[in-house]
Amino acid sequence: MKALAQPNRNGFLYVIDRTSGKFLHGSQYVEHLNWAKGLDENGRPIVDPKYVPQEEGKEWICPGAPGGKNSSYTAAYSPVTKLMYVPVIESCMQMKKASAMFIQGIPFWGGGWNGSQGDDGTAYGHFSAIDTTTGAVKWSHKEKYPLLGGTLATGGGLVFTGNQEGHVKAFDDATGKVLWQFQAGASVRGQPATYKIRGRQYIAVPSGGGGIIAAVAGEPPLASKGSALIVFALPQ
Repeated sequence: MKALAQPNRNGFLYVIDRTSGKFLHGSQYVEHLNWAKGLDENGRPIVDPKYVPQEEGKEWICPGAPGGKNSSYTAAYSPVTKLMYVPVIESCMQMKKASAMFIQGIPFWGGGWNGSQGDDGTAYGHFSAIDTTTGAVKWSHKEKYPLLGGTLATGGGLVFTGNQEGHVKAFDDATGKVLWQFQAGASVRGQPATYKIRGRQYIAVPSGGGGIIAAVAGEPPLASKGSALIVFALPQ
């Protein structure tokens, strides 16, 4: 079967038939999710009315506005392991609704948030390998801060990502063991990429902190905002 899998910002991983769009199955991939009680047989969330945003915005809603995995940062799938590798944000927010008024150049959200668990240091992240056929988490590597960098899976059994403390990391794709890491000097927020030139393989990783997602989801204090593209070459 030709399938499509997506770890949605709402905290659920969806798997659908990519030729027909039929919902196959879904599962929760974040550790903290309260806005829905699960998914129905059609994949629609069973919303808990207690956590629908109100004008007061007093309830802590999980995941928060940045999502369980922000759409700006990719997950990766390996056809070898049949696992999806997901950089996860664990952060809750008090979200409120308001009248939507469009002002050019100003974010058009129709609401906002009163606070974030990123503000008090309780937000964190994890890098999780999910079996897309069952939704089960095979392994998970916890991080002190939400993960806001992309992911690269290779045919050589490695998965690359980076954290907000500036470490580029390579994991064993089957076990989740950290095999190698490098301090990039600033948060890893971009997408790792690999390529070959004249038979030699390279791994390129962009780094650089800052941005609204990091500010509201949670970031290290005094994080460097510098940016660089760091390239590593495999041994000849």
